[in-house]
Amino acid sequence: MVVGGLIKRRENDHLHQLISLALRLREVFSSLVVLESETENTSNTSTNGFEIRLDLRFGLDCGSIIAGIVGKKNFCLDIFGDVVNTSAR
Repeated sequence: MVVGGLIKRRENDHLHQLISLALRLREVFSSLVVLESETENTSNTSTNGFEIRLDLRFGLDCGSIIAGIVGKKNFCLDIFGDVVNTSAR
């Protein structure tokens, strides 16, 4: 998950930056192909290898969130709110 404008406040362009990132990631991953050879294939089919395409799904939403540090020994920054739930769907 990617959040825009959380650490460094961006007045007007955080949504534009997120959309640009999503489009660029889609472009990069659409041209990426993972080849699996017959020796790595765990099924009993006799093939000369096959391609695995990687697809990405993007969800964008705008609104207020709450961010906080979670944990006692290993700290983690986490975000909460309806915006997080909506964009994750």
